[in-house]
Amino acid sequence: MNNKADIWISAVLYLGLGVIILTLILAVGVPVVNKIRDKNIAIDTENLMLSLDNQIRAVYSEGPGSKRPFKFEIRKGNFVVNENDETINWNFETTALLSQPGATVEKGNMVLLTQETSKQGTYISSFQLNYSGILNIKLQGSNGEFTGANALLVSNSGATGTSLPTIEITPI
Repeated sequence: MNNKADIWISAVLYLGLGVIILTLILAVGVPVVNKIRDKNIAIDTENLMLSLDNQIRAVYSEGPGSKRPFKFEIRKGNFVVNENDETINWNFETTALLSQPGATVEKGNMVLLTQETSKQGTYISSFQLNYSGILNIKLQGSNGEFTGANALLVSNSGATGTSLPTIEITPI
């Protein structure tokens, strides 16, 4: 009779030990996976922003009437076209430190700024393309905020009443 009880006690102890080990692995592993995921999202978005900048500058240099489609996906954060400031911004909250907080980092025509939040170990990273003084950004048919999968038509409508050419961005 004692042997049967020993088997059950051993089974319960091994089960408990297994649950504790799995909990520890998840407690350590999930934050690491989240940081890696955020870094990958940031790298993808950096490439997306630089590619969008190349498309806008190509349409600008080709002159009035030039049009190019641009497809992209925003997996995390806010992608905003601000025609008042002539900027295109992408912001997201992350646990990955992409640059020194408060310091701007220029990557081509893009600026990266990381700011600390009130929550320890969490940051807001902002990628920005600024066309102020270069060209006018005009957004057609949208409120300026994009999430998920998107397609835009970037077109050069020339100079209209100003000395700067106008680049129209239209969701398609």
